[in-house]
Amino acid sequence: MSGWSQSLRSYAGTLRSLAGRLEAQPLRPVHANLDEVWVGPAATELATDARSFDRQAASVGGELRRVAISLDRQAAAIEAAEAAAAEAAAA
Repeated sequence: MSGWSQSLRSYAGTLRSLAGRLEAQPLRPVHANLDEVWVGPAATELATDARSFDRQAASVGGELRRVAISLDRQAAAIEAAEAAAAEAAAA
């Protein structure tokens, strides 16, 4: 495996990790406990905004996963080309 394909796979893993963190609803503890701390229209608005940010974060997480899949495919293509070149050189 070349340095290029290893780097691409490493980047893909990093993106998957970030996606998981974003999709885990990082603000959920905030908006889930907001009613216990503060009651009223402002609390409702903050909780709604937090839920909206969590949905946006999950959307970004999905995009990161798609990029990670693309990086994995590119790494696989590089590895296949390297294997074909090695076979051709050996023949």
